[in-house]
Amino acid sequence: MFHTFSYKAGSMLIATKAWSDFASHIPLIRSFSLGDNFLPEYPLFPGEPIRYHFLFYAVVGYLEKLGLRIDYAFNILSALSFAFLIISIYL
Repeated sequence: MFHTFSYKAGSMLIATKAWSDFASHIPLIRSFSLGDNFLPEYPLFPGEPIRYHFLFYAVVGYLEKLGLRIDYAFNILSALSFAFLIISIYL
């Protein structure tokens, strides 16, 4: 997961095939970590309600607000979510 999204020398590094997804996800994450996005709305389309699940990005944003780097917060939560999904499917 760190090959897809990482942070090095003050720059975010995003994999070639993932840049279009992260172009909308990073502003949403940063709206929770750097701003006050309650009642949640899209940073790119102000005034529009979020029609997409936002809880994952809210948790990543709050982890970043607590001091965890954005790439660690995103990748660790992604890995935990994937592990939980696999365990749930197995059980």
